[in-house]
Amino acid sequence: MIWISVISLIVAVASFGFAAYSFRQSHKVAERQLEIEESRRTEEQSASLIAYFHSDGNRRVLRIENKGNGKARNIEVLLDEQPIEQHPSWVDRQPNRITTLSGHGFGHYRLALTRSSPFPEVAEIHWEDDVKKNNVSRNSLTI
Repeated sequence: MIWISVISLIVAVASFGFAAYSFRQSHKVAERQLEIEESRRTEEQSASLIAYFHSDGNRRVLRIENKGNGKARNIEVLLDEQPIEQHPSWVDRQPNRITTLSGHGFGHYRLALTRSSPFPEVAEIHWEDDVKKNNVSRNSLTI
């Protein structure tokens, strides 16, 4: 009779241990699923800006493109560490600064890429989006 009680106790403890282990594992899976979902939401709301030269008819322009889904705001473009409006190659003297870009949107800056003006080597873009305030992208510029 005592053996049956001992076996029952062993089975109960083993069942409890297995239940606790299963609960812990399912909790880890739920946490990981939550992390993945939060990461997906963040990706949907964030902007990702890049700068590169693009052919626009017979001329090349500096294209600022948002590769992300989120809207980029308060965009500032620097060429070789100075604001684009102060760079010698900038020819758009009109106030047409790109300040916002929707998801997968783009804008252009016309530049004078001649032998007499210095060729910009690095474009640096600063912006805000719904995920982060101080985003920075640095791109080497080549033709």
